[in-house]
Amino acid sequence: PAYVLLLHRDWRYQLLVRPAFTGGIIHLSRERIHEVDAYRIAINRVLSKLTLVTQKTDTPNVTPAFDTNIIGILIGGAQGTKLTYEEKRWPGLNEFIRLALQKSDKKIILFGAKEDRGLAEQILKKCADLDLSRLTDSTGRYSLEQLPDIFSGLGTFVSIDSGLAHIAAASMKASGQKIISLFGPTDPKVWGAR
Repeated sequence: PAYVLLLHRDWRYQLLVRPAFTGGIIHLSRERIHEVDAYRIAINRVLSKLTLVTQKTDTPNVTPAFDTNIIGILIGGAQGTKLTYEEKRWPGLNEFIRLALQKSDKKIILFGAKEDRGLAEQILKKCADLDLSRLTDSTGRYSLEQLPDIFSGLGTFVSIDSGLAHIAAASMKASGQKIISLFGPTDPKVWGAR
């Protein structure tokens, strides 16, 4: 039998799919659980319906090397193609970056989209009286496909509730790597990176 995996919690999408598809519909749980757990449950339901053929490989499990002296900080985020969620952004970000430069010897890399270049320029101006040799502005320089490799080399990543926090959580798996996610109006029990 054929199945559709519907990756949305809103039950109305099932009503839209049903007239066009007569097979089984596997959908996300509507329980108040973390989004990742809802996806995991749905994927396990799909996998229980399949017969998978696995192949052994001789590739060793390699832990990526990372530098504990590098902190990545998302300065933008919380924006889509049509909306920006300003309420998710952290108003204390400039002061945090200043303190990180003043009170530590860590290297800091700023991350964000091309649209966040203005924020990066503001941060650089507000920190102009400090030694900026340890501050790298990489806003708008990397594609989403490049970020997992870059994040795997960081010691720490600081982010608001954003897609990049989830990419970092999936990429930074070595013991000792840290991800700090700052939540405002969204619930970390449902949307927190894992």
